[in-house]
Amino acid sequence: MNNEETVVRARRGRPSKKPVDGNRIPLPGDIIISRFIRPRNITQKEVAEGLGIPLVCFSAMLGGRIRISAEYALRLSLYFGLPVQFWLGLQSDYDERALTKEQIEQIKAQVKPNYEER
Repeated sequence: MNNEETVVRARRGRPSKKPVDGNRIPLPGDIIISRFIRPRNITQKEVAEGLGIPLVCFSAMLGGRIRISAEYALRLSLYFGLPVQFWLGLQSDYDERALTKEQIEQIKAQVKPNYEER
């Protein structure tokens, strides 16, 4: 097995999470499971069927392998009765918190602001 195969295998499954204050950043799927699925004592399969999507897609979303898209946010909104923006916000918050300090500094160095200081 060469290094390239090792990298590909390391990326499969739940992505590695960067710590924030020493803790793993919770995936949007972690929140969906802990706050919506477990309290209702329903299965992921039941939710996927209720959302009208394949279980494999729902599982991928819960595991962080795919993002909560606008379409999935709408489906979650209709199923659980919360606004679309709530679901998009879960994903957006996760994405922002997952940025490393190095990534932030690199982006700051690349972006040339086009506004006046206030």
